[in-house]
Amino acid sequence: MGVLIIIGTVALLWVIVSRMMHPHSEHAAAHAETGAVASLPTMPAMLTFPRHGEEQIRAVVPRSDGTLAVTLMAPQGGGRVVLWVPEQARIVAEFDLGSGAP
Repeated sequence: MGVLIIIGTVALLWVIVSRMMHPHSEHAAAHAETGAVASLPTMPAMLTFPRHGEEQIRAVVPRSDGTLAVTLMAPQGGGRVVLWVPEQARIVAEFDLGSGAP
């Protein structure tokens, strides 16, 4: 029984070391692709966001498609939710929450 434990441990260590020494080709290709994408020069992200009047940014929620859902509220009530793509410096959609006054 002890011999089988030793053989199993040595086999497990051999698999771990061989995987570390020779990474899988798909993993290496994905890593190389990620590095290539990150090194490409792209348009810098827009660091300022267009606001109307005295609007304040209340929340920024990242979405799975790369856009940001930005909630803007005005001091006198009302506001809007904007879908913003910072990499392209453009607004995709805007939802007006209306003014707080009746």
